[in-house]
Amino acid sequence: MLRWWWKDRWERKLFYGFLASVTLLLVVKIKFPVPAFMASPDWACLISALQSKAFEDIVGDLMTGIAAAYIFYIFIEIFPRHHREKNSLRTLNYILASVVDSYVNIRTFGHEDLISHNDLSLLESQNTKKLIDELLRKCEKLEFSAQDFARLRVMLWCVDSRIHDIRLALPLAANLSPEHALHWLQLAERARLIHDLFGKEPVGMDGCFEPEHVFGDPSRGMDDSNDLYVAYRQGLIFYAAGLAQRIAQFVEEIEVWMKLPVESVSTSLEPHRLVD
Repeated sequence: MLRWWWKDRWERKLFYGFLASVTLLLVVKIKFPVPAFMASPDWACLISALQSKAFEDIVGDLMTGIAAAYIFYIFIEIFPRHHREKNSLRTLNYILASVVDSYVNIRTFGHEDLISHNDLSLLESQNTKKLIDELLRKCEKLEFSAQDFARLRVMLWCVDSRIHDIRLALPLAANLSPEHALHWLQLAERARLIHDLFGKEPVGMDGCFEPEHVFGDPSRGMDDSNDLYVAYRQGLIFYAAGLAQRIAQFVEEIEVWMKLPVESVSTSLEPHRLVD
């Protein structure tokens, strides 16, 4: 919490003011000896005023009040605010982790679990970078296995179930900072682009063609001589590539989100292991 608190310019100014108040209070109460250069009669009136009981009471009480007010501010405002921001950020990260987890672990019904059961380590930089590289490589080569397409499908279903959660969570991001609100809006936009592909998967010949015929083992007669199959295969491959690209963009935005300068980001991650 101290790193987060010290980075705030206004909080630093308040702390310096607190130190100045405590220093002045000590000077007034301790009553240090008069310096040699102020021993002349010219300073006698000022020294008498500074050492008077009235000056000590007025300035001492004022500085005591300022110092006490700052201490109350720390316990009443700073600590609760940090706790709220930490919990808000943890909630937002759980929403993102639930979406990423559906892809990594192919959790078909993962969206039905409590979001607090998701693995936050999936959002760590080394894991998101690995995921982005994998998705972009498959998009470039247009090579997807049956398992790859299952991952894309499951994440699309999860985004469909979480899209309202992502949109409604914007106030939590806005409570953190305007920068967090901006990046959460961008995350919501990336999620919307993924959701736009929901229900648009190509269907071949009234359902006779299935994704496993393209990404797995085609049945007899499903080859380049079958124009309907070729059209379905090309459409499904490009659909998978477009979905993978949008998911990669979403994960890239998560990577940026996790680098935002809030200490709670690092404290919200728990030491879980990425499940292969």
